[in-house]
Amino acid sequence: MKWKWICRSVEFGRLGIKDIRCFNDALLAKWKWRLGITKEGLWWDILQAMYGCWRNMGVSSGSSKDSVWWKDLIRVCGNDIQGNWFDSRFQWCVRDGRCVKFWSDWWVDEKALNDKFPRLHYISLNKESLVGDVSEWEGDRTPRCTSWNICWRRERFEWEKHLEEQILTLISNVQWDVRKEDRLVWVGEDS
Repeated sequence: MKWKWICRSVEFGRLGIKDIRCFNDALLAKWKWRLGITKEGLWWDILQAMYGCWRNMGVSSGSSKDSVWWKDLIRVCGNDIQGNWFDSRFQWCVRDGRCVKFWSDWWVDEKALNDKFPRLHYISLNKESLVGDVSEWEGDRTPRCTSWNICWRRERFEWEKHLEEQILTLISNVQWDVRKEDRLVWVGEDS
């Protein structure tokens, strides 16, 4: 009898034994999620010191010095080569703009700005800037973003200026709350 049949539910006439590999993968993915939403605690400090920022996890397949647990975490959550399925399941909710990368994080609309506006990303000087770095604020009680300081390598062509207008219109609709930190929101599967 095949293992996948044994792991099926009793309701389907099978034994209902938990698939340990699938269960382990789910627990590893939960660890990555916890790394993203928690920024305190001894375990978080240790992982930051050992491996650096959890957000860089998808960029590489790991180092030979990494622990088996960390390598499994990278394997389960995917990296850029594997399609990075995990990072495509959450969106950033911008509050103060200090954690969200302006171009590469998904924080507005249905995908990251570098995917939606690749030409503007290509000519941008601030590819790694955070949302808070390229925004200017006004007001004390209810602060609001009044302008965006996106720096360009060169003067934009007319058709690129049209793209810039689109991006500014898109990001001007974002609701901010500078008294709180940015946070991750689980979006999950496309249905």
